[in-house]
Amino acid sequence: MTVFLFSEIDHPALFEERETPETENLLAAQYFLLEEIFHAHGASWLKRAPRGVLASYEGGRPLEAALAALSQFQSRQWGSWGRVLLKIALHAGAADQWDQDLVGPDVLHAKKLLDAAWGGQILLTPALLEAVPLPPEASTRDLGSHLLKDLARPKSVYLLQHPSLPLKEFPPLKSLAAYPNNFTYQSTAFFGREEEARQIEDILLNGRARLVTLAGPGGFGKTRLALQTAADLVDHFPQGAFLIPLAPLSSDQFIVEKIASVLQFAFNGVDEPKQQLFQFLKEKNLLLVMDNFEHILEGARLVEEILKAAPWVKVLVTTREKLRLPPEKVLEIRGLRYPEGPGADAHWEAYSAVQLFLKSLRKQEPNLKVKPEDRGSVARICQILEGMPLGIELASTWIKTLPLSEIAEKIQSNRETVALVMPHLPSRHQSLRAVFEYSWVLLSEEQKQVLRTASVFRGGFSLDAALHIAGAGPATLKQLEDKFLVRHRPHERFELHELLKYYAKEKLFDSPLEKEKVQAAHCAYFAKLLRRKEKKLLGPAQRKVLQELLEEMDNIRESWVFAVERGLEKPLSDMLDSLFYILCTKTWLFEGRDTFSRAAEALRKRAASRGKSP
Repeated sequence: MTVFLFSEIDHPALFEERETPETENLLAAQYFLLEEIFHAHGASWLKRAPRGVLASYEGGRPLEAALAALSQFQSRQWGSWGRVLLKIALHAGAADQWDQDLVGPDVLHAKKLLDAAWGGQILLTPALLEAVPLPPEASTRDLGSHLLKDLARPKSVYLLQHPSLPLKEFPPLKSLAAYPNNFTYQSTAFFGREEEARQIEDILLNGRARLVTLAGPGGFGKTRLALQTAADLVDHFPQGAFLIPLAPLSSDQFIVEKIASVLQFAFNGVDEPKQQLFQFLKEKNLLLVMDNFEHILEGARLVEEILKAAPWVKVLVTTREKLRLPPEKVLEIRGLRYPEGPGADAHWEAYSAVQLFLKSLRKQEPNLKVKPEDRGSVARICQILEGMPLGIELASTWIKTLPLSEIAEKIQSNRETVALVMPHLPSRHQSLRAVFEYSWVLLSEEQKQVLRTASVFRGGFSLDAALHIAGAGPATLKQLEDKFLVRHRPHERFELHELLKYYAKEKLFDSPLEKEKVQAAHCAYFAKLLRRKEKKLLGPAQRKVLQELLEEMDNIRESWVFAVERGLEKPLSDMLDSLFYILCTKTWLFEGRDTFSRAAEALRKRAASRGKSP
């Protein structure tokens, strides 16, 4: 277990003038002071950062080092700069070295904890408190649970207190809760994309482009990169940064409503919604992360119109295909770093693809030790998958049935089979399909059935929906989550990665009878849900119930369309009043007009057709 002690000098004005010899000399002296203190307390690694000093400990006295550094800073005067504060964050976890730097999700977590601190604070994580005893007379104050900018699951943050430090109150931490956004924690850690994140940041902040498109095959981590970059940049946008999930949308005609819903903007019900949205965004300085654009590329023109109507808005898009718009700056997203030689080199564990694979393996087998003779197999797996995060996670689940030496052979042979059967697929898609197909073989019949059924959902789904439509209880969903086939989201919701959903849907569509049965069950469930919530939409719990139904809006739309296409009058009747109320309350009147007029026309034609038949 490594302890990370990261420090930063908190004086923005000082760094604005750091080019002067006087300032440079002053900063150099402070960096040297910090290095001296950290080294004297047993630091095993030191590095100067742009605004402070980073250190790690494999023993020593990191908390005493933090207290000594903060005490020194609080007692010093910096001439004309007055009093300059220091902030410190400590976390314990695992790390690898890459190019004389420490890397890994725990390192990132420590850095984002430091970002959340105020000058004069020493912040600690629960992992740190488990690993290191408190110094004499020291105590901690629980500052509550926080979602940090690395988007790891929220955990408590503690403030270190000691008689040598003045007791004082601080503003709320600068975690994500301090900024307008709709980000939630991510079940996948952020690995090895620092260079791409810096490139995106440079483009968006330095005026090189207002539309950045992250393009590349599915499964390569575009969404995770976009979310991480947006979280890092949220403090640069006064009106915030927001994720606009497009994958659940069945048509580009719903993009305007989706953006408005995420931004909590209500239409007036009179003017055309698109123009209202443009007017709302006109003076806003915010970042829109439009995720999974590839299936509704007809809506790309809307992005260009937003940029013209709202000069301070910037857009970050993820897609498998470019939008092909004039203002677009495209970044091709490839795999994580992996060893490229015939075997594992001396730094094999520092490659981000290897780190992800090892982390995923240990989720399956916590006590797994990779033997020296297996390192080449690990490197080969990452090579075959070209550093693809989704493929790496799926392949790691095979460790319970195959030794590492056979996993690479299995992927290669499956890939060759896929290449013969589906030669039109790009090599990267062949690799992921090969991994999925073998992962599918390893599933029980119950797990296969749940995965096929879950492919019918648009967006996420609740535990109750999974239970009633797929017969999937918490235990089965947990099994699929452990296999990286289902992801657990906040508020007890679940989702499938869009590419895995595509493959699972293929399995569902192989059986037309099962497909029809599942779609009918999906329609019936959401029809009953709307009927059950109908009265509550008019009661005191109206706001809460409305929010619950809005979370299922993409599933509701899908159920409505299914019922209309098949002329299912009972589900349509069950849904009608609640859907009407939702659309009116959100003033999505143009959508309501189209939704109900199309349904009425379809039902009239169906009735006329029945009337003509013998």
